[in-house]
Amino acid sequence: MVDNLILTVKDVVEDGNELVVAFGNQNTILVYNDTGEDPSPGATVRLDEEQINAVEVIQPDGSDSGNLVGVVKRVSSEKIIVQTENTHLSVFYPDELDLRVEDTIELDSTSGRVLGKIEDIDPPTFDSSSESSDLSRYRTENPDNSFDDIGGLETIKERVKEVVELPLSKSDEFSEIGADPPTGVLFHGPPGTGKTLFARAVADSLEDGTFYNINGPEVLSRWYGESEREIRRIFEDASQRDGPSIIFIDEIESIASSREGSREVNRRIVTQLLTVMDGFDEFEDVIVIAATNRPEDIDQALRRPGRFDREVEFPSELPMEDRVDILETVSEQEEMNVADSVDFTGIAEETEEWTGAELKRLLNDAAVSGVKDSRTTIIPEDLALALRRIERSRRGKQNESGGKENNA
Repeated sequence: MVDNLILTVKDVVEDGNELVVAFGNQNTILVYNDTGEDPSPGATVRLDEEQINAVEVIQPDGSDSGNLVGVVKRVSSEKIIVQTENTHLSVFYPDELDLRVEDTIELDSTSGRVLGKIEDIDPPTFDSSSESSDLSRYRTENPDNSFDDIGGLETIKERVKEVVELPLSKSDEFSEIGADPPTGVLFHGPPGTGKTLFARAVADSLEDGTFYNINGPEVLSRWYGESEREIRRIFEDASQRDGPSIIFIDEIESIASSREGSREVNRRIVTQLLTVMDGFDEFEDVIVIAATNRPEDIDQALRRPGRFDREVEFPSELPMEDRVDILETVSEQEEMNVADSVDFTGIAEETEEWTGAELKRLLNDAAVSGVKDSRTTIIPEDLALALRRIERSRRGKQNESGGKENNA
């Protein structure tokens, strides 16, 4: 079995007590000879996990035990992932070769050292699970969230329907009138203001709609090319679905921050997003919604016409009537038993500057208080207790945020 800790002896020192061994890229280290034998240069030995001791001689004379053929699947600055017939190997990137994903290479079966690139042959195929199945973790068909589930925010609902739902539901009309429908929409606002909920509601409102939920950090990869391919595959999959598709990218600032001064992987992802959005003609019935708490951190090229050129700002402060509507809507949607004596208007007056997520938490925490008291109905005292707890938590977060700003 090929092992990344099986290395080639380059030299023997200290009367055989120490060995100079070489990795696949020919970098060498000095290890103690704890094999009980006297290996010669050219032999292959196995190291312990700490890479301090050589513990076993594998090939005393360094004889060839046959080479492997594999396909490069990932490339980083130091290592590559190679798929062979039986397994995936992580081996050191050879300085003398310029390797790309899908290159076919030959490896030493004992040391794992890359011997060279094999030209002019089709890459071998190995039995493995289909890559397209991996996309199912992003995909939700007909999300079970509608605009009826969202209390208040009527102005936001109209704006979202205008820039997202309308272009998808009436794409033919846009074509006939000679207008380009929006292809990218940026939702921005503080956490808990309903950005994800609105995106799911739009997808649910469309007949046979498909919703792709991508959390920005999860698509990041330190392997060269992997993140860009993942994004491209998601767009291709969305364009092949029956009916319209919405690709929702949450925390987009984590993967598409300004390319100036950002990491190489971020720059590549921004470039890939620009490429797929500029070539949107091939992705029919697809619209992209991105959400962020920090719109100023996003690369400005993504906010130009033809990309995320429509924006919807989610307010941090809800008007009084919206807070009342959210409390009533959540309690109805969750089928909560609320006592007639509960005054949602009074609660709304005490929750100025609260987000919709915090109001939903208020009702849930109140329900927990009722259950603790062996009741199945929420009473005003439950809400008052929950309100005090959440308010303390909000003040603590505000103080912590203020402290960090003062220390900056």
